Amino acid sequence: LEFRRVLFRSIEPPAYLKAPPAISKDREIKALAGSKATITLETNVPGVTGGIFYKPEGGAEREIQGNPDTQNTRNLDVPLPLDKSGTYRVVIKGEGNTWRDMGTFPVEVVEDKPPTVELLEPADGASIPVNGQVLARIKAEDDWGLNSLTARLEWLAEGRETPLKAIDRKSTRLNS
Repeated sequence: LEFRRVLFRSIEPPAYLKAPPAISKDREIKALAGSKATITLETNVPGVTGGIFYKPEGGAEREIQGNPDTQNTRNLDVPLPLDKSGTYRVVIKGEGNTWRDMGTFPVEVVEDKPPTVELLEPADGASIPVNGQVLARIKAEDDWGLNSLTARLEWLAEGRETPLKAIDRKSTRLNS
């Protein structure tokens, strides 16, 4: 039995990002918390077993078995939920139930910070004449990008909400 390589890995970001999976040949993994990784291992014979041993920071190492690739039975797909940074070791089960360790690689899980929104204008407590107009300047940021922003204006004297006209809806994706 011969292990050839980590063929590639696929990182599927959390659904709320609405982003496609990223595929890479790098063995190191860096992804947003809540992503799902699939590590594809290539061997020289079909029907082999194996997987990875994942060790999260501060936790115990655990085995994650690979599943045979439906399109190429010489490959194993190993699922890895990304909730904590740590390391993973690639292992292939050979003859006589012996494990072959193919190396240890880092897993870096990046936490997603909540978006921030700041009302720049009008100033807090500003008064607006009846039937007056107001220009609202809003600053909104997110570490993984924003696709849209919806602002609402509440008339405190009457206690009802009125939607503001659409803010600039340019889509900005920030890569880290």
